[in-house]
Order: sequence, then structure tokens, then C-alpha cells
Amino acid sequence: MKFSKYKKFLGIEYGDNFQVTIYLFGLRLRGRCLYNLFFGNPLKTNCSIFNLDELLKKKTLFLHPVGVCIAKDAKIGENCSINQNVTIGRGASGFSTIGNNVQIYSGAVIIGDIIIGDNAIIGANAVVTKDVAAKTVVAGVPAKYIREVKDEEIENYLSFHRSKFKNK
Repeated sequence: MKFSKYKKFLGIEYGDNFQVTIYLFGLRLRGRCLYNLFFGNPLKTNCSIFNLDELLKKKTLFLHPVGVCIAKDAKIGENCSINQNVTIGRGASGFSTIGNNVQIYSGAVIIGDIIIGDNAIIGANAVVTKDVAAKTVVAGVPAKYIREVKDEEIENYLSFHRSKFKNK
């Protein structure tokens, strides 16, 4: 590895795959997480989110924001929640469009010219290969219709979502 590929942190040179474990107030911090905590945006830790500012303005809620990958041209509606290890990307046919109030759970993959309707729920580890209608729950590989989302569930979600952005 060339010297130019090394980086410096607190006077220590390291390559791309370094790992340091430090305990701070009982929290275990490692490598890039530690660096981002002090010098970067902790929301971007191990993430690839190209339109982060736009998503935050739309009150996108990132629950456990690690391993999230959102393509530059993906369209995401307002009041969505995205969990860890979610991929929303580009396929051969184009970019994904996510509606308003959509909940996307851990490990879900949405790639290609796919439209997710308003108030939909994408289950954990689902691989979405087709459009998802509004107010439906999908899960599995490939993602399949599970059931319809009840109005009560939508209200509970929006109440929870509002509480997270109460003073912001």
C-alpha cells in the first residue's frame, strides 16, 4: 500500500481496514465510528447516503443508521423510517421511488425502477423486486404481499414518528 493511502488519526497512521476499540462512558467505539464521532457526521458511519440533507428535511427517521445505502437519484417521500442495513439503489431499469410514511425494516433491499406506495411496510430482509401497493405489508425473498396495513397502525406510526421530531 502506498503511503498516500494512509490516513492520520490522533497522530497515528492507519490504512482503510484499521480497527480500534475504545470504551467511552461505557460505550464500545470502534475504528471509523470513533473517528466519525469526533470529526464527522455520526449518521454517515458505514453508510452511503447521497441525499442526506434532503432526507432529513423530509423528516426521514434513521433507526440504527449503520450500513444504510441510498442511491443518489432514489426518491424518498416524507416521514419514512429506515432501519439498519437497508439498500435503496439503482438497477438496470432505473431508480426506486418510496412513498410517504413508509417503514423499511432491517436488511431490506429495494433496487431498480420500483415504486413503493404510501403507508407501506417492507419487512426485515425483504428483497423487493416488484412495485408495492399503498397500505400493504410485504416480506420475504422475493417480497410478497402479507396483508393490508390498518388505519390504526398508520396512526400509531405517525404518532411515534412525530414524537421523534417534536422539538426539531
